[in-house]
Amino acid sequence: MELTTAQPAVQYEFDVFLLYNGREADRVAVIYSGLVERGLHPYFDKRDLPAGSNWSEYEEGVLAGKPVVVLFLGDAGWGSSHRRLAIELPLRQFRIIPVIIGKVDPNDLNDAGEIFRRLKYISIEDRMGARGIDELAAAIRASLRQP
Repeated sequence: MELTTAQPAVQYEFDVFLLYNGREADRVAVIYSGLVERGLHPYFDKRDLPAGSNWSEYEEGVLAGKPVVVLFLGDAGWGSSHRRLAIELPLRQFRIIPVIIGKVDPNDLNDAGEIFRRLKYISIEDRMGARGIDELAAAIRASLRQP
């Protein structure tokens, strides 16, 4: 008897990719929920990465669909893979929406290709609640309409 290792085709149905430092997962989870409530389909690894999956391969599959990338930067600063992907994204011609969550070290704004200096960012503070998520959802929808 021969075993086959054929994998079923994976459907990536995400229009938004949430890129963040893992130490900011709790804050990003709240924003993720708000985006879902507003009819968007974000990829959030803590909820969408299937158990046993190779995260790097799976996320490359998600990114192959060219979703809008929401790049978060918060109190925890840059994570290693978070920073690496942030540097690669412009080179791969992704639409990026930078978002500051919490207080950010000004030096971090200059890192990772200065994305937070070059692109207009959205600042979502905990006290803003729904208003900040509304602004982000509107920016994502506008970006999705761009060719």
